[in-house]
Amino acid sequence: MIMRAIEKRLSWSRIREILESLTGAIEGLDCKRVLATLQEAVAEYRPNDEIHDHVWSSRSAVANETDGKVTNLADRRRHLEGRSRHRSSEEASPPS
Repeated sequence: MIMRAIEKRLSWSRIREILESLTGAIEGLDCKRVLATLQEAVAEYRPNDEIHDHVWSSRSAVANETDGKVTNLADRRRHLEGRSRHRSSEEASPPS
């Protein structure tokens, strides 16, 4: 007896639609839309009940470290803008 897998096959145009939908969802950081698209594309796909974004979690863990290796860009930008304003006010005021 010869056994073979019988799987549903998607047309190339449908695969392209799915990929475009996934790309948009990923770029928009829309995890729920990613899961919905995958479930629609693959009938057998069953995600876990919980969505856990490992990249986001690792980024927030790095941002909370205080070892001085990571610069808070918002604070740095405010600092540089403050220095720039201070210099321009010194240049604008006449010498005494």
